[in-house]
Amino acid sequence: MPITITYDKDKEILFANVVGVITAKQHEQCLAEIMQSSDIPSNANALWDLLKMDFSVIDITLEKEIIKVREISNEKRGNAKVALVSDYKLGEPMLKLFTILAKHLDQPVRVFKTREAAESWLGEDY
Repeated sequence: MPITITYDKDKEILFANVVGVITAKQHEQCLAEIMQSSDIPSNANALWDLLKMDFSVIDITLEKEIIKVREISNEKRGNAKVALVSDYKLGEPMLKLFTILAKHLDQPVRVFKTREAAESWLGEDY
């Protein structure tokens, strides 16, 4: 699976690293793993590292499918922050669209170019 997750207890941040192509099914499996884990709080702030993701298959249909998956766990995820990290210039419009499509979810979503900036935002109080 192109998604690996780790939870940093000291930082209280869930790190999801995506390499290559992602599908809605893989995203669903990843969220299920998070929700079923006894080591990861279901409402943990999350940093999705997309620096090595292949954006060639990302379109509005896939984004809507991923949003539908996120809707299922919306209540359990609570108001956990979600940081998307990508420095891929051509991916910016798709990430912007994702943040718009996710507006109705309880988790605020922001896009960052660096992991450091994302971690800083995730560590801030609301």
